[in-house]
Amino acid sequence: LMHVNVFPDPSYELPILGFDIVAGPKKITGSFMDYSPLHGFPHPYNEYMERRVKDLEWNKPRELPPWAQEIFSKDMLAVGNIKTDEELNQFIAVTTDLVDHYLDNIDTNALDSHRNIKPLLNKYCQNQKLNPHLHRSILAMGISEEDKEKYVNNVLFEELDDD
Repeated sequence: LMHVNVFPDPSYELPILGFDIVAGPKKITGSFMDYSPLHGFPHPYNEYMERRVKDLEWNKPRELPPWAQEIFSKDMLAVGNIKTDEELNQFIAVTTDLVDHYLDNIDTNALDSHRNIKPLLNKYCQNQKLNPHLHRSILAMGISEEDKEKYVNNVLFEELDDD
């Protein structure tokens, strides 16, 4: 299980980069990637994501649960079992491009925010914590309930103080 999030500085309008991979010893069984928008504000990153994933045949759009609908974009990359080397190579190329694009273009795309976005960043964290698959995956690794809660609440999806 790999779970990566890049959160913007709260003084900028920038989507949250989220990237998850779930894999067994020999194959990727699922992956999700998104430039999750700070709602109500269109951003060039979201337009790039839309163009980049629109023609992928192996992208598996699915009906999202309510907690996810509130935070993910309509163009979220959702991948089921990757079965062939060709699919794996395309997956690696697309996800590498999306991570590189996000990181390489922050300086030109981090627009000054004229609103308090901490509540939006915290909403993302609060909603991610509602994902039952996250909790089951961590517990399945043999991590205790107490350590899982500390990790999820204080490391993975730590909420910002509203100061």
